[in-house]
Amino acid sequence: MRIEQNVVGTVNNIIAQALCCDIEQVTKDKDMYYDLLADSLAMIDIFVALEQTYSIAYTEEDITKVERVEDIYHFVNVHI
Repeated sequence: MRIEQNVVGTVNNIIAQALCCDIEQVTKDKDMYYDLLADSLAMIDIFVALEQTYSIAYTEEDITKVERVEDIYHFVNVHI
C-alpha cells in the first residue's frame, strides 16, 4: 500500500511534537517504544492529534497494534 508523502510529513511532525524529539529521528523503521521512547500517554497524545488532524476515530486496540512509525502511517492511510 502506497503511503502519501504529505501523510508521512504530517505524521512525523505529530510524533516529533508529542515525543519532544527532532523530526529527523522519526523514520518509518523506528520502534515507537524502544527507539523513540514513547510511553502509553504519548501514544494517546499522538492518536488524539491524528484524530484532530484527519477527523478519524481510533480505539484502544488501534493504539496497542502500533510498534513502528510505519504502523501509524498505515493506520492513517487506511482511515482517511
